[in-house]
Amino acid sequence: MTNVKTIRATIVAFLSIVYCAAVAQTTSLVSWKFTTEIIAPNEIRLTITADIAPGWYIYSQHLSDDGPQPTRISFKESDSYFPIGTTIEDGDPNTYHDEIFDMEITSYTQKVSYRQDFRVHDRETLIRGTIDFMVCDSQMCMPGQKEFSVTLKK
Repeated sequence: MTNVKTIRATIVAFLSIVYCAAVAQTTSLVSWKFTTEIIAPNEIRLTITADIAPGWYIYSQHLSDDGPQPTRISFKESDSYFPIGTTIEDGDPNTYHDEIFDMEITSYTQKVSYRQDFRVHDRETLIRGTIDFMVCDSQMCMPGQKEFSVTLKK
Protein backbone atom coordinates (compact mmCIF):
# COMPACT_ATOMS: atom_id res chain seq x y z
CA MET A 1 0.00 0.00 0.00
CA THR A 2 2.89 2.35 0.75
CA ASN A 3 4.29 1.82 -2.75
CA VAL A 4 0.96 2.90 -4.28
CA LYS A 5 0.99 6.09 -2.21
CA THR A 6 4.57 6.80 -3.22
CA ILE A 7 3.77 6.24 -6.90
CA ARG A 8 0.70 8.50 -6.66
CA ALA A 9 2.71 11.23 -4.93
CA THR A 10 5.42 10.96 -7.59
CA ILE A 11 2.86 11.21 -10.41
CA VAL A 12 1.16 14.21 -8.80
CA ALA A 13 4.52 15.95 -8.29
CA PHE A 14 5.54 15.24 -11.90
CA LEU A 15 2.23 16.53 -13.31
CA SER A 16 2.50 19.65 -11.14
CA ILE A 17 5.97 20.37 -12.51
CA VAL A 18 4.79 19.82 -16.11
CA TYR A 19 1.78 22.11 -15.53
CA CYS A 20 3.94 24.86 -14.01
CA ALA A 21 6.39 24.61 -16.92
CA ALA A 22 3.53 24.89 -19.44
CA VAL A 23 2.08 27.92 -17.64
CA ALA A 24 5.51 29.55 -17.50
CA GLN A 25 5.95 28.90 -21.22
CA THR A 26 2.56 30.45 -22.12
CA THR A 27 3.55 33.66 -20.34
CA SER A 28 6.58 33.94 -22.61
CA LEU A 29 4.48 33.20 -25.72
CA VAL A 30 1.66 35.69 -25.02
CA SER A 31 2.19 38.97 -23.21
CA TRP A 32 -0.79 41.06 -22.09
CA LYS A 33 -1.02 44.86 -21.90
CA PHE A 34 -3.86 46.80 -20.25
CA THR A 35 -4.80 50.41 -21.06
CA THR A 36 -7.75 52.59 -20.09
CA GLU A 37 -9.41 55.68 -21.51
CA ILE A 38 -12.31 57.85 -20.42
CA ILE A 39 -15.11 57.74 -23.02
CA ALA A 40 -17.83 59.61 -21.08
CA PRO A 41 -18.17 61.21 -17.61
CA ASN A 42 -18.96 57.85 -15.93
CA GLU A 43 -17.69 55.45 -18.59
CA ILE A 44 -14.23 54.01 -19.07
CA ARG A 45 -12.92 51.71 -21.80
CA LEU A 46 -10.50 48.95 -20.89
CA THR A 47 -8.38 47.65 -23.77
CA ILE A 48 -6.54 44.37 -23.31
CA THR A 49 -3.90 43.63 -25.94
CA ALA A 50 -2.27 40.25 -26.50
CA ASP A 51 1.17 40.26 -28.14
CA ILE A 52 1.73 36.76 -29.52
CA ALA A 53 5.16 35.25 -30.20
CA PRO A 54 6.09 34.53 -33.85
CA GLY A 55 4.81 31.16 -35.05
CA TRP A 56 2.10 30.99 -32.38
CA TYR A 57 -1.60 31.93 -32.32
CA ILE A 58 -4.55 32.17 -29.95
CA TYR A 59 -8.17 31.40 -30.70
CA SER A 60 -10.97 33.92 -31.02
CA GLN A 61 -13.46 34.35 -28.21
CA HIS A 62 -16.20 33.53 -30.74
CA LEU A 63 -15.96 29.75 -31.19
CA SER A 64 -18.63 27.12 -30.70
CA ASP A 65 -18.51 24.78 -27.73
CA ASP A 66 -17.68 21.89 -30.10
CA GLY A 67 -14.29 23.39 -31.01
CA PRO A 68 -11.03 24.28 -29.34
CA GLN A 69 -10.84 26.41 -26.20
CA PRO A 70 -11.75 29.99 -27.13
CA THR A 71 -10.24 33.00 -25.43
CA ARG A 72 -12.49 33.94 -22.51
CA ILE A 73 -12.25 37.16 -20.54
CA SER A 74 -14.22 37.28 -17.32
CA PHE A 75 -14.57 40.20 -14.94
CA LYS A 76 -15.23 39.76 -11.24
CA GLU A 77 -18.52 41.26 -10.15
CA SER A 78 -18.40 44.50 -8.19
CA ASP A 79 -20.71 47.27 -7.02
CA SER A 80 -18.08 49.80 -8.22
CA TYR A 81 -18.42 49.08 -11.94
CA PHE A 82 -20.78 47.56 -14.47
CA PRO A 83 -19.75 46.19 -17.90
CA ILE A 84 -21.55 47.85 -20.82
CA GLY A 85 -22.27 45.41 -23.64
CA THR A 86 -19.94 42.58 -24.57
CA THR A 87 -16.19 42.43 -25.03
CA ILE A 88 -15.23 43.44 -28.58
CA GLU A 89 -12.40 41.60 -30.33
CA ASP A 90 -10.20 43.57 -32.72
CA GLY A 91 -7.35 42.22 -34.82
CA ASP A 92 -6.44 40.64 -38.14
CA PRO A 93 -8.34 37.34 -37.95
CA ASN A 94 -7.34 34.10 -39.65
CA THR A 95 -10.54 32.18 -40.38
CA TYR A 96 -10.33 28.67 -41.83
CA HIS A 97 -12.10 25.34 -41.89
CA ASP A 98 -10.52 22.98 -39.38
CA GLU A 99 -10.70 19.32 -40.44
CA ILE A 100 -10.30 17.96 -36.91
CA PHE A 101 -13.23 19.92 -35.46
CA ASP A 102 -15.07 20.09 -38.81
CA MET A 103 -15.92 23.75 -38.26
CA GLU A 104 -14.86 27.29 -39.09
CA ILE A 105 -12.24 28.53 -36.64
CA THR A 106 -10.88 32.03 -36.13
CA SER A 107 -7.48 32.66 -34.58
CA TYR A 108 -5.02 35.54 -34.24
CA THR A 109 -1.28 35.75 -34.77
CA GLN A 110 1.01 38.57 -33.67
CA LYS A 111 -1.59 40.78 -31.93
CA VAL A 112 -5.25 41.00 -30.94
CA SER A 113 -7.07 43.51 -28.72
CA TYR A 114 -10.21 43.18 -26.62
CA ARG A 115 -12.25 46.25 -25.63
CA GLN A 116 -14.75 46.39 -22.81
CA ASP A 117 -16.59 49.52 -21.69
CA PHE A 118 -17.59 50.00 -18.05
CA ARG A 119 -19.89 52.34 -16.18
CA VAL A 120 -18.05 53.35 -13.01
CA HIS A 121 -19.37 54.87 -9.80
CA ASP A 122 -16.20 55.94 -7.99
CA ARG A 123 -13.35 58.22 -9.09
CA GLU A 124 -11.00 55.26 -8.86
CA THR A 125 -12.12 51.67 -9.32
CA LEU A 126 -10.12 48.45 -9.24
CA ILE A 127 -11.32 45.89 -11.75
CA ARG A 128 -10.23 42.27 -11.50
CA GLY A 129 -10.57 39.50 -14.00
CA THR A 130 -9.19 36.42 -15.68
CA ILE A 131 -8.21 35.63 -19.25
CA ASP A 132 -8.34 31.96 -20.23
CA PHE A 133 -6.80 31.15 -23.60
CA MET A 134 -5.13 28.47 -25.70
CA VAL A 135 -1.81 29.27 -27.39
CA CYS A 136 -0.84 27.01 -30.30
CA ASP A 137 1.72 26.49 -33.02
CA SER A 138 1.68 23.92 -35.83
CA GLN A 139 2.70 21.11 -33.44
CA MET A 140 0.93 21.67 -30.13
CA CYS A 141 -1.42 23.75 -28.01
CA MET A 142 -1.06 24.82 -24.38
CA PRO A 143 -3.71 26.31 -22.11
CA GLY A 144 -2.93 29.64 -20.53
CA GLN A 145 -4.47 31.82 -17.87
CA LYS A 146 -3.78 35.42 -16.90
CA GLU A 147 -5.31 36.98 -13.80
CA PHE A 148 -5.30 40.75 -13.79
CA SER A 149 -6.27 43.81 -11.83
CA VAL A 150 -6.46 47.26 -13.40
CA THR A 151 -7.28 50.59 -11.80
CA LEU A 152 -9.90 52.59 -13.71
CA LYS A 153 -9.66 56.32 -13.02
CA LYS A 154 -12.25 58.83 -14.22
